[in-house]
Amino acid sequence: MFFLLHLIPPQYHHIFQQLYTVCDTIIVSRHLGVKALAAIGCSDWLTWMGIAVVTGLAQGFSIPIAHAFGTHDKSNVQKCISALVLNIILIVVYPFLPNILILLKAPADIMDRALAYTHVIYLGLFATMFYNALASILRAFGNSKTPLHAMIIASVCNVGLDI
Repeated sequence: MFFLLHLIPPQYHHIFQQLYTVCDTIIVSRHLGVKALAAIGCSDWLTWMGIAVVTGLAQGFSIPIAHAFGTHDKSNVQKCISALVLNIILIVVYPFLPNILILLKAPADIMDRALAYTHVIYLGLFATMFYNALASILRAFGNSKTPLHAMIIASVCNVGLDI
């Protein structure tokens, strides 16, 4: 299978990110039931908002990183990478997750499950931020295939571990 990876254009890594959600939904609906699936649905907006923020920050930082790398300014490359790594957006949002779910009118009978799922997702966003930061840095340095390969491997592992 890995010998076919070079045939997939790097810009299609989002397809493999979608694989996470599709597989999670199928596995939860078949094994945990309707209320668990409803809890995921209630927290879906928060999940995608967190992923979008993390991905946007990582991709946005790739611009000054690529510029500094292109001008051979090593100290500025290090400063940009440090600024990306030290981003604390998740720490700011995390304490307000219960309030946000209430504002989104999550039903009371699934609030505990929705909050538990959202906590797991947001704690996992640190890994997502780490991946996106490294992927953006690699892309800024001209390497777009390694992040794609990592995303494919992570997607396959996620499906296996979900089951």
